[in-house]
Amino acid sequence: MRRRGERGFSLLEMMAVVAILLILGAMASPSLMRAIRRYRLESSTRQIADILKRTRYEAMRRNQRIATAYQAPSGARGAELGIDFNMNGTLDAGEPRAQMPPNLWIYEWSFGPYWVSWPDYTNTMLGTTLTFGPDGTALEQSGGSWQLASNIPSVYLYTWPDWGDYYVVTVTPAGNVKAWKYSMAPPWGWQQMR
Repeated sequence: MRRRGERGFSLLEMMAVVAILLILGAMASPSLMRAIRRYRLESSTRQIADILKRTRYEAMRRNQRIATAYQAPSGARGAELGIDFNMNGTLDAGEPRAQMPPNLWIYEWSFGPYWVSWPDYTNTMLGTTLTFGPDGTALEQSGGSWQLASNIPSVYLYTWPDWGDYYVVTVTPAGNVKAWKYSMAPPWGWQQMR
């Protein structure tokens, strides 16, 4: 019981407030973790698309073939994707790169948005490189010469265990790079990222 003129909270009142805050925090934690994973995944998708767009831009600006290089994860770090200016298949010092988070899964995917199929293409970004020509087109090497790439798979990204978010980066033979998100809520389906 309080006397007149005394201010403050009793220990019981403080414990009740702390208990309520803990309950609210426990309820919000899964949503917050999902939002963080979704943000990282979307950010990585944009980074991959940006590296591919910049590679294409540099090939046109320098009027020469330039490739991307993908390096698998080492240790606790995530994979790296960058611009391989000298086309030696590795990312050297000074070459721009994007670091992916370690929990990101990246796969070659033969179906892009609208289920456009690009089968039987082994020289992919995930295997070795993706090369852009001086005119900005995607190229592949065949019999020692470079030609317009006819079959380019999409790059499929998702995080585990949150299976609700799917992202794809597509490259057309003309060299156009687009990032897509698959929405599991209305509006359903593939949506191009801005």
